[in-house]
Amino acid sequence: MRNIGGSLMYERDVAVAGMKGKEFAATGSIGDAPVMLRARLLVSGQRVYQLAAIGRAGAVPEEELDMFFSSFRVSPQ
Repeated sequence: MRNIGGSLMYERDVAVAGMKGKEFAATGSIGDAPVMLRARLLVSGQRVYQLAAIGRAGAVPEEELDMFFSSFRVSPQ
């Protein structure tokens, strides 16, 4: 968030496939361009997984962001 001078829009706890984590969204800017950031951090044992999308505000529909975040899977080791 610091890189975009962001303001937090929301933060919430999430659970995905038995992993707990946080999801958050922020708005800010890069230069004069307004941008959005949406990220999810998940913990599994000693691993931390980070998913993030950043880009021009409104450039990607929420449905596509939801599809990106819901498509994350961890393969068995």
